[in-house]
Amino acid sequence: MHSAGYEMSASEFDGVVTAVPARHGWIRLRVVDRPRFRELVRRCIGYRSLRVSRFSAQARIAADGLSLDEKGTLAGSVTVSGRAVTFSARARVHGEWIGLVASPAPAFLDPGE
Repeated sequence: MHSAGYEMSASEFDGVVTAVPARHGWIRLRVVDRPRFRELVRRCIGYRSLRVSRFSAQARIAADGLSLDEKGTLAGSVTVSGRAVTFSARARVHGEWIGLVASPAPAFLDPGE
């Protein structure tokens, strides 16, 4: 991931969030390390003054493991030019695996876990 002039790797998110089963085949992402999560989001947007007040995210992986839908919200405040600004953002994303690599997604679909 590349954002705000900073390269981020997937390993930086290890241990920050966990995935728990939710309704209708969705997987809820739950923040387990709030300070690290806040720091990662600060680096993503480039504002050190960021305050996160609300975060939620869910993903649903297709049965074949080759596509997913994700929805989420992020709210908080940030100080810009000496003024506090509140924000609220919602996102919906559809992604598909491309290339000849095997998908790690089916591991989430195992009902035995």
